[in-house]
Amino acid sequence: MIGRQNVRASAAYLALNLPMFATFAAPMPASAEQITAAAFVQQAAISDMFEKESSELAAIRSDLPTRRFAATMNTDHQKSSSELFMAVKPHFDTTPIPPRMDAEHQQMIVQLQKLYGAAFTTKYHADQVAAHEAAVKFFNAYAQTGSNIKLKAFAVKMLPTLRAHLRMARALTE
Repeated sequence: MIGRQNVRASAAYLALNLPMFATFAAPMPASAEQITAAAFVQQAAISDMFEKESSELAAIRSDLPTRRFAATMNTDHQKSSSELFMAVKPHFDTTPIPPRMDAEHQQMIVQLQKLYGAAFTTKYHADQVAAHEAAVKFFNAYAQTGSNIKLKAFAVKMLPTLRAHLRMARALTE
């Protein structure tokens, strides 16, 4: 019976929110030729902000496996934020780090804030898979053809971590 309720809740949730998942990955350009250093910095920073804030919510609103995952996300994205700042610091005037998330990611946080228990966990898991799929694609594109050497090195360095996060996020949904 519990399994059926989870399946129904998940199906209802996805039916209502699937269009949002499609738009979540949309801002990240598909081709590295389209990604400027400033665009890379902006999206990487926003991604880190979203990961940290959503994972802080997961740390108090979700089950134990998800809390462990959220703790890893928070630690790793704090570190990547610091590393991004160090890579950008010499060029901060031309590649500034945004002070806050964009409206789209902020809206995703607002939606998470309205949820508790299984509904929260289902949405958080889906958000994490979508976010990390998009991030892996985006970082890989910049790593291959990005113009800023330090940012390119940062993207290359972060890819194994982002791929590991994606595997972990997918495992949570199984």
